[in-house]
Amino acid sequence: MALVSSYTLLGLNIVQQMLTVPLALSYLQQAEFGLWALVLQMVNYIALIDLGMSTATVRTLIDYKDNRDSGEYGTVLLTGGVVSLVQGLIIIAIGVAGSFYAGDWLNVDAHLKDDFVILALGQSIITGLRFAFRPLNLVLYANQRHDLVNWIEGVGVIVATVGLWLGLKCGSGIFSSLWSNGASTVTVILIYLVACAKTRVLPRRGQWGRFCMKQFRGLFSYGKDIFLFIVGYQVITASQVILVTRVLGLDAAGIWVIGIRTYNLIIQLLSRIIDSSTPGLSEMWVRNERDRFFRRYRDVVTASASCAVCAGVMLAACNWSFVELWTSGRVSWPQQNDLLLGLLVFVQVLTRNYTSVAGLLKDFSVLTYIYFIEGFVFVAAGLQALRLWGTGGLIGASILCTCLFSLPASLAKVRRCFDLSAAEILGRWNGPALKVAAALSPVAVLNAWLFHGMPPWKQFFANGICTGVPAAAFCVLFGFSREIRGEILSRLPKRFRRA
Repeated sequence: MALVSSYTLLGLNIVQQMLTVPLALSYLQQAEFGLWALVLQMVNYIALIDLGMSTATVRTLIDYKDNRDSGEYGTVLLTGGVVSLVQGLIIIAIGVAGSFYAGDWLNVDAHLKDDFVILALGQSIITGLRFAFRPLNLVLYANQRHDLVNWIEGVGVIVATVGLWLGLKCGSGIFSSLWSNGASTVTVILIYLVACAKTRVLPRRGQWGRFCMKQFRGLFSYGKDIFLFIVGYQVITASQVILVTRVLGLDAAGIWVIGIRTYNLIIQLLSRIIDSSTPGLSEMWVRNERDRFFRRYRDVVTASASCAVCAGVMLAACNWSFVELWTSGRVSWPQQNDLLLGLLVFVQVLTRNYTSVAGLLKDFSVLTYIYFIEGFVFVAAGLQALRLWGTGGLIGASILCTCLFSLPASLAKVRRCFDLSAAEILGRWNGPALKVAAALSPVAVLNAWLFHGMPPWKQFFANGICTGVPAAAFCVLFGFSREIRGEILSRLPKRFRRA
């Protein structure tokens, strides 16, 4: 149910993105759209004030949730709640102070600077409010009710989409995003309050404990490692729009956001596999179920790597024609970028799967600093690559930095955890994914040759069907273990099992 709800939420996000971009482009100029994307990325940077505390709180709650009457469960939750409230206030303060100066540094067009200030202020306040009430989300997640989290966030997506449409239609222009995000945030918080009360995941009366500096230091120590880990990752992902804006301008930033939108959705889709397994895997580790932990983790890595191959090939085959169709030809996206994005999908999913071990074991060690170093190397390399080769160079810089830093470091972490050789992990665990790649690549190349020169809409549907169907078949036949296939079949309705 958790994975189903997760994919349902992702489906809603996909529908939202499909509707949002053409809707926004119908009412906004391309530079205004780029400004909108820029502000959202800036707020993502401010949200780094989290310092990894949310992940640390969830993981620590899992340690105590089987014995809620001890008082430690309530103490952890209360301590994390106080920290979240303070962080929310800090985000608002930083947003207010920084919105008046960032526009000049980012070379925002003079006629858009006032809009930039209002957007940055409003989005910072909304993000701060989300932070303040975040413990409601965390306690549900720690108790393996992330299905409820997904359903609630899905309601938020619907409210945000409808709010954006109403705002644009009523003439609010670029400020429609503030109305939609604000309405979504308030709605989600209210539903979280009801859900936590109904599921009784909150500590009982008398078991809340109190704010504890010892617990805070424990959360902060673990959160510090997560923070440095996340900073590097955010520098790589959230800096991309800023780098493109700095070197190529707001118009290019708008094109970049649209061109990589499918890539971002695919990463979210594939990340759901390991993310949905995290609470259960953490619980196995806490309960010392080592053999079960190993088997489940290996199967998750194998399945997601195979799915990443299929998704990467589909992205390379269909993204250019999709962008043309999606934007009615108003946005021109370089087709060669899609080949690099397809490779980046596989590299990023593989790295994410391996790095997840650090969070499950609450031991980041060297990974604490690897992403941090990689992030700053990427910024330096990405700026130069943008000047020399445009947006394709930026994607290439991301692939290169991942392969030099986070991928080998995370692979070493998995080796030490399970006492396995790199050859066994890369060969046996990812062997099914390599089989899928060997079977699917000739099909994709043949289809690309057959459908070359067709109108974009014909290319999109032809490649989607003629590459997508074999991709799904190869993934099931070669990419999933017998145990995974059996588990999938056991969860299907009887009338679908034979097919």
